[in-house]
Amino acid sequence: MSTPSDLPELTAPRNAEDEAAEAARCLEEASRMVQEFSAAGGPGALNALLVVAKGAPAEATAQALQLAGIVTAQTKTLDDEVARFLSETREN
Repeated sequence: MSTPSDLPELTAPRNAEDEAAEAARCLEEASRMVQEFSAAGGPGALNALLVVAKGAPAEATAQALQLAGIVTAQTKTLDDEVARFLSETREN
């Protein structure tokens, strides 16, 4: 499962003179990165939760809570990076 620090920085065209093709390439790359990050984390988290659920109830609850914290941090990182990327692309 990916961790928040594994999310690479999304790049955006740096100035208004960048060609439309470069802007489109950046958007396509950003879309691919978001999709790959989501695909890497989601199924892994579900599989981990299934394994945890087979344990003793008290232990399973603690582990599920820890897993939820990790997934929440990953989601926040992804959301923050996408918001940053979109704000940069809207400025150009």
